[in-house]
Amino acid sequence: MLADWEVEVGGDAQVIDAAWPGFVDLRTRPERVSELEECRAWPELVAPLQALNAKGSLVWTTKCDAWTMLNFAAEDRDEYDAGPGDECAVACYVDLLAWPSVKRAEDFCRALKASLAEFAIRGARVEFVVRRARLAEGAEGFGVTVYTAGCGRTHAEARSRLGSALGAWANSVRGDLIADRME
Repeated sequence: MLADWEVEVGGDAQVIDAAWPGFVDLRTRPERVSELEECRAWPELVAPLQALNAKGSLVWTTKCDAWTMLNFAAEDRDEYDAGPGDECAVACYVDLLAWPSVKRAEDFCRALKASLAEFAIRGARVEFVVRRARLAEGAEGFGVTVYTAGCGRTHAEARSRLGSALGAWANSVRGDLIADRME
C-alpha cells in the first residue's frame, strides 16, 4: 500500500469543520454509526469509524464520504500500485480531529505513514492531509483528512482493497504502533 502526507493550512486551504449541522458524535454514541448514510452505502467504513472513535483512540472523526472513481486513468495506475487489469477504483475520506498544533498533526502523519510500510496491500493508496480545524464553540486546532483508495479488476475487488486499506490505517491509529513512533 502506498502512503503519503502533506500540510495544507494556509490561505484558502480547506478547513475541517467539527461543528457542521450533520455531525454525529460516534465517541459518545458508537451505535449511531448505522445512521450514517455513507456507512449504509459503504459498509467498509463501519469498523474503521468504530475503531477511530472508540474509547482510548488518539483521534475522533467528524465527517466521511465514499465514491466510485469514474475516470481511473492510466496515469493514476502507478499511484495506486495497480496490477494488470485493475480498471475499477473507489475512494473515501475521513476527517480526523485531535491536535492542538500543526507539529503534533505532522508527527501523527509521519508515524502513521511509517507504520503502514508494514502492510502489503496491492492496489491501495492512503494520503493524509493536515488541515486547520474548527472545533465546537469557536475553538480551533488541527485535523487530518485521510483519503483512502482501492482499485481492482472489479468494483467488488476495489471495494475489498479499500476496506483492507481503511482497516490497516484505522487499526494502526488505535495500536501502540503510532504512539511509539510519535516524538
